[in-house]
Amino acid sequence: LAPPKRMQHHFACVILFALALAPKENESKKLCFNSNGKFKIAQFADLHFGEGENTTWGPQQDANSTRVMENVLKWEQPDVVIYTGDQITGNNVNDNGTAYWGQVVEPCVQTDTQWAIVFGNHDDLSVSSGTRKELLKFDTSYPLSLSKFGPDGIHGLTNYYLPLYNNCNAQNPSWILYFLDSGGGTYPELVYDDQIDWFKNVSSEIKHIYGSIPSLTFLHIPSTEYENLYQQSLCFGMDDDDVSPQINPNQLLTVLTAFGNTKAVFVGHDHGNDWCCPFAGGLMVCYGRHTGYGGYGDWARGSRIIELSTDTLSVKTYVRMEDGSIIDGN
Repeated sequence: LAPPKRMQHHFACVILFALALAPKENESKKLCFNSNGKFKIAQFADLHFGEGENTTWGPQQDANSTRVMENVLKWEQPDVVIYTGDQITGNNVNDNGTAYWGQVVEPCVQTDTQWAIVFGNHDDLSVSSGTRKELLKFDTSYPLSLSKFGPDGIHGLTNYYLPLYNNCNAQNPSWILYFLDSGGGTYPELVYDDQIDWFKNVSSEIKHIYGSIPSLTFLHIPSTEYENLYQQSLCFGMDDDDVSPQINPNQLLTVLTAFGNTKAVFVGHDHGNDWCCPFAGGLMVCYGRHTGYGGYGDWARGSRIIELSTDTLSVKTYVRMEDGSIIDGN
């Protein structure tokens, strides 16, 4: 017997939404676990290219940042790089921020490594460095870029998600990587309610279609929930900096856990922190390691590495330093 018309309409809506959620990338851009059931992410945080373009030290600083990325890529060979904001110091760039953006992603281009980005508070701090739309359009012009323009009608540009599959022949994702634009620059430093509503809606629909899928979330500026979270007995990593959170409370971490089955959140912004701490609901809350020689602070540079496995829902993470050493692993 054919299902009632009401049920037919429901099935049609589900199918259409599933098609809408299906990734638009071609197969070469599909994120998949490798044949050993592993998937590795390198987080590059706060590179701050172009900070001193009219100085003698500025170009050398950028060259040092490039060296850090090249070393991390050589040692780790990640499946994807995620740039978590402040790729450039836009307020110091006199013209053509895309030229510096090209330097930022060149190590990935040279190693054929895919990447995705979120914006930070310095990326578009001046008109001459380029608007967020111009910078994102430039980034997405690269074949290796997985970055996306987020939906119209909500705050920020880099609100999107990427599905991760157990293998490249799989039709249903096994993990979701979420990206949120935390503002800054020409925008207030905040993940707004409309962005949180977008996350709730998308994660709920994904759950409706595919079941409960674990996820990771990446953004630049920590939410206010990061404040007073660090406790030496419960956390690991460096706590050498204040938490400089978004301008208003938004209960972001609570929402990520309740709606997105989020296992871990990764931010940048506060250069002297690279700690990870537990949060309610089994969530791991982390900073990346300051990767770039730009920006404030003289801490040793490195990259937070994140490893996922098909045989567990736990998230392994550690910091790979510029000199090749590994610290702060869970």
